[in-house]
Amino acid sequence: MTMTPLRPGLRALCLTVTAAALTACSAHTPVLDPAADPAPVTAAASPLAPELALATFDSVARHVERTHYDPHMGGLDWAEITARHRATVDDSTDRLTLYRIITDLLAELETSHYTLLPGDWMGEATADAPDAEADTNLETGIDVRLVEGAVRVTRVAPGSPGALAGLESGDEIVALDGVDVAAEVAGLVDAGRAPAPRDRADELQRLGLVAGLRYRLQYPASSEPMEVTVAPGRDVQVTPAPSATPRMGFGTLLPPMAVEVRASRVALHVDPGGEPGSSASPLAEPDPGCAGVLALSAWHPGMMGPMESALQELESCRGIVLDLRGNPGGILALMVPTAAQFIQEPGSLGSLRTRDSEMHFRATPRMVRSDATRAPAFPGPVAILVDELSMSTSEMFASGMQALGRARIFGVRTPGMALPARTLPLPTGDYLMFAFADYTDGAGRRIEARGVTPDTVTPLTREALLLGQDDALAVALEWIRQTPPDHPDPLSPSRN
Repeated sequence: MTMTPLRPGLRALCLTVTAAALTACSAHTPVLDPAADPAPVTAAASPLAPELALATFDSVARHVERTHYDPHMGGLDWAEITARHRATVDDSTDRLTLYRIITDLLAELETSHYTLLPGDWMGEATADAPDAEADTNLETGIDVRLVEGAVRVTRVAPGSPGALAGLESGDEIVALDGVDVAAEVAGLVDAGRAPAPRDRADELQRLGLVAGLRYRLQYPASSEPMEVTVAPGRDVQVTPAPSATPRMGFGTLLPPMAVEVRASRVALHVDPGGEPGSSASPLAEPDPGCAGVLALSAWHPGMMGPMESALQELESCRGIVLDLRGNPGGILALMVPTAAQFIQEPGSLGSLRTRDSEMHFRATPRMVRSDATRAPAFPGPVAILVDELSMSTSEMFASGMQALGRARIFGVRTPGMALPARTLPLPTGDYLMFAFADYTDGAGRRIEARGVTPDTVTPLTREALLLGQDDALAVALEWIRQTPPDHPDPLSPSRN
């Protein structure tokens, strides 16, 4: 199977604010081929009345022109671009074809957070309640990344279907449900080379592949066994099972996402290698020689209560590690109350600029908890872990905290998908996700297309994964151990 090359402009389609929206890559990434799995597109290739197809296309084109944060749209001739793509809509255009025509139109913007979202996804769960249907909230417990030229397992949740199937950290996935993953990776240009700042098309080609594969493993479409081939040629079956992690929705803002706060306490004198929290003690017994580790899966209001409770249990620790690796984003405003739990004085997390206004995200230190009990902000050192799948709000929060000088960043450069977005209902019942503003952090740095550069770059390695080690976490914990508790601030903020 040969993967259709992604043009540079498809960065707008391959990476968006949520893992679910990564299906915008479906027409270009075999792992999410809608011909094999119709879930990414409502009704797939179902017939569409010509007038409805044109009305939907026109709605998208007009709204993009009216709301783009740059009134000049980066110098694009939007009228010419619109006319060229509109001419491909005809009487034979079905729903899937229209989907591809519109995604090609949006790709011309070469900007993140412009994509189409299936309308039926938006109703799977409300903002207040998780999706409780066992047959729609499934998991495998497997996480993956592209490591040294191969798709490798980076985490297998204990007791999960992946663990029961015998998969382990470091395993190379060479095939998934008939898709030759190894061949797809081999077809990428310099797949094992770290992306250069200007090598955007190559970088997003890799990201589109691994993000699509990760999505399929994170959100299985059914409980049917998944056929996984692990190098050098071991075939295993992974049977998705009902997930204990709630999948929460955002109304019509975003598709539902798994929302989880994993909290653990790590003794700083213990080798931190392995799964975060593997050498952890129960949260209940404070230890002044510990660090708290909080892994946040998505920016959803449902994370705030569990995070506050975990911080209360960890408040006597020397430092805190916020693990945002693989966190695709969510509600942007949540970064303000999150930052408030760590900053010691008011500061700016950045600003949004629309074509006619500007909005500032200013955080002030927390003084009380949600239950009104007194609780000053955490005073110790704060480390933030990021990677190539830390997107959107995760990028803005990390950059904002870095610019404030309140956190030190570890991991690898983020993808630079850092624009705030809203959604527009379309005549077909689907939704247009569109960026309505540009973001710069408190130091004036624009993160879109650039990403957040860690203060300490710590990439994944095959050797560490096979040993069950987490190098980024280990380096972050060592920094916390060496940082005097009365001087928690990291080195002066770096420039991306």
